[in-house]
Amino acid sequence: MSKVSKYLVVLLPLLLLSCGDLFKNTDYTENENMIAFTGYADSSSTDLDVFMIEYDTDVPTVYNISGISTEDFYPVWTYEHEYIAYIAASSVQYYIYAADPIEFSADLLISESERIYKLEASPTDPFLAYISLADGDNYELSILDIDSEDAFTIDEIPYAANPLIAWSPDGSMLAAATDEIYIYDTTDSVYLYSIDQDPDYMFWDAASDGLYLVISGNIYWADSSSQEAVFTGYNLAYPAISPDRNYLAAVAQDLGNELIAIDLTLGSYEEVAQIELPTFHANDYRCAGWSSDSRYLAYLDTEEGAWNIYIADEHFYFSSELLNNELSIKNALCWY
Repeated sequence: MSKVSKYLVVLLPLLLLSCGDLFKNTDYTENENMIAFTGYADSSSTDLDVFMIEYDTDVPTVYNISGISTEDFYPVWTYEHEYIAYIAASSVQYYIYAADPIEFSADLLISESERIYKLEASPTDPFLAYISLADGDNYELSILDIDSEDAFTIDEIPYAANPLIAWSPDGSMLAAATDEIYIYDTTDSVYLYSIDQDPDYMFWDAASDGLYLVISGNIYWADSSSQEAVFTGYNLAYPAISPDRNYLAAVAQDLGNELIAIDLTLGSYEEVAQIELPTFHANDYRCAGWSSDSRYLAYLDTEEGAWNIYIADEHFYFSSELLNNELSIKNALCWY
């Protein structure tokens, strides 16, 4: 991911670069309006950092919560939103950190010489699942206990260009996609079954009994025995599913790159809202993220050369600008 030089960064939003004092006398544990994302601090930066911003405030402030000399990416909120975990990469080593958004500190959880590709937090326990490169032509799928900092490998799976990982809402299963989708029981760490698909994106459904797969811009639902197309014809990209699994937001590339929301309840699979995005850029890493109560959607876009974070409700009845500055926001938007 190369930095686009015209997106200069003047302000220091959404992350805690060196702004620890700004957290004093502020009780973030009572606030469920924090958004994390990745970006470059300014036009001269070469290190990708993880940033955080508080949404429900008169003057949104951006904090850099990584601020180390590595490329930092894939931030995820851990169980009960205690930490923001993220992957960090140097030229020779890969790391997983857990950053405390209140104390402005980051703990190193694990260090590996092989590349760490994806990271996902358990919705029910203080665990992280991650995919890393193994010896030979395989990945390792592993689970990391945040409290003990112990990690163990569940399985080795075949190498593929775009590995994916998804934890079921009830915490009982883990899906890893490479050349196909492998499903594991997380309680006993055993392989259950596979789905013969290589999706671009995947999300578990509300009942944890099947997966929504985005393949070549279309949405499919699949489980151990069946697969069916449920929403087609829009060429979807950059999707994000709401925590309650009722909505999926995505960029509809065949609708002029409009952001749409799709109702997943009761098997209706209907488009319920559209937002016209500002000027489209071919190198956008546009991404959307839902609030923990599934009521609001934050999304990224550029307008007149500046990166913006916008907030809308689940039906897109309103859309307001949260942050507008020259910070080079990239991707991995995630909401408390």
